[in-house]
Amino acid sequence: MLIVRPLWSTQMPHAPVAQWQWLRSRDGLSADGQGTDAAALLPRDKDMVLLVPAHQLSWHQVQLPRLPQHKVRSALSGLLEERLLADAGDVHLALSPDFEFGRPSWVAAVQKTLLNTWVAALQAADRPVARIVPEQSPLMTTATPQLHAWMEADQAWVALSSSLGVSCWPLPAAEALAVQGGAEVGAWMRAWASAVPTPAPESARLESWERDSEPACLTQAETTLGLSFQLQAPAARYLRAVQSDWELAQFDLKLSAQARRSQRLHQVMRHLLHSRPWRAARWGVVALGLSAVSVVAALTWQEQQLLAAKQQHIRQTLTEVFPHISLVLDAPVQMQREVAALQRSRGSLGQGDVEVLLHDLGPRVPSEALVGLESNASLIRLRFALGTDAVVQTAVVALQQKGWQVQASGLVLEAQRAPSTATPSLNQ
Repeated sequence: MLIVRPLWSTQMPHAPVAQWQWLRSRDGLSADGQGTDAAALLPRDKDMVLLVPAHQLSWHQVQLPRLPQHKVRSALSGLLEERLLADAGDVHLALSPDFEFGRPSWVAAVQKTLLNTWVAALQAADRPVARIVPEQSPLMTTATPQLHAWMEADQAWVALSSSLGVSCWPLPAAEALAVQGGAEVGAWMRAWASAVPTPAPESARLESWERDSEPACLTQAETTLGLSFQLQAPAARYLRAVQSDWELAQFDLKLSAQARRSQRLHQVMRHLLHSRPWRAARWGVVALGLSAVSVVAALTWQEQQLLAAKQQHIRQTLTEVFPHISLVLDAPVQMQREVAALQRSRGSLGQGDVEVLLHDLGPRVPSEALVGLESNASLIRLRFALGTDAVVQTAVVALQQKGWQVQASGLVLEAQRAPSTATPSLNQ
C-alpha cells in the first residue's frame, strides 16, 4: 500500500501541487519507506491511497429520511446549503461508513475542484488512486478526544478530533506568541473542548485528551496551548488514517474500477494476514499446515521403513540361498546371475541362452537366413544374409513378444533377456 498526501503551502494555496508526501506499508500497520517526491517520481503501487489534509475538510452532521439512492446527493446539498462556505455544487460530499437513513450521520465536505485536481494529477502520472480517506475524522462518543499538531510546509496546525467533529486551526508563529501569549491563544480551544460530550466530566478538559505532535512543531504547540505533547512521526498519523473505514470517493467522483478492485483485494488480504481479529485463524492455519506436514512425514517414514524391510528380506534370502555371497550390492541382479550360473552348471537352459532364443524365433526365421551367431553371458548377436531385411523385422517382433530386449542395426540383431522375464520352457 502507498499512502500519498499533497504538500500544501499557505504561501501559494491555489498553486498546483508540486510535491507529494508518501509512505509505503506492506501490512498497513508499519512504514516500510517514506519520502517526498513529484507525482511522476512516486513509487508504483496497485493500492494507492490519497490522504486529504485535515484542514481542507469540513464536517457536518445531518439526518436524512429514507430516499432513493439517486436523490441522496441533492438532499445533502439542500441540507448543507447554508452551512457551507461555497456553493453546494462546488463542494464534494461523502457520507460516513456507518450511514443509515433516519439517524444522525457525519458528512465530509471538500472543495471539488481541489480534490479532482489531485486525483487527475496522480492519474496523469500513471498513479491511479484506489481510495481517498480523510487525514482526521470524527470520533465515537465513547472515544477519548484527540489533539494533533503537525507542520504543513511553512505553517504549524492543530486539529481537535472528538464526537463533535474535527476542527483545525493554524498555530501562531513565535513572533505572534511573544505578543499575544500562549494562554490567551489557546483559550478558545479550551472553550471548544468544554462543549464536547464525554462519559466523564474530567474528559472535557484538554489536559485529559490524547495529545501528540510532530517534532517540527512540538515546542510551538506546547508554548501555544500550555500543554505537554507526545512526539509522533507523520507516518503514525498516516497509518492511523487509512485504518478507518472512510471512503471519500462517492457520488460523482469515480475512481478507476480496476484500481478499486485491486485495492479491495489488497485490503482484504492485509486484513486476513495482519489484523488482530484474524490472529487466531492465522495460527489455526499454521497449526493445520504443520499437522499436515507431520502426517506426510510420518507416512513417508513408514513407507521407507516398509521398503527397507523388503530390501533387507531380499538380501537375507540371497545370502541364505547362496551362502558364498558375502557382499550384497544389488540383490535381484546378483540372484539372477547366480541362478543362471547354477542352471548352466546343471545343464539347464538359462533364460538368456541361445537355445531359448532360437526356440522363441521358431519357424518365423528360416535357417538359411542366418549366417552367423555370437553369444556371451549376457548378449546374443545374430547376423542375417543379404536381402533378408523383412526376416530381421519379423525376428525383432517375435523376440519382443517373448520378452527379449532387441536392437537391430541393418542385418545384425542383438538380443538379451529382460531381467524381469521368467525362464520359458521349451515345451511351450
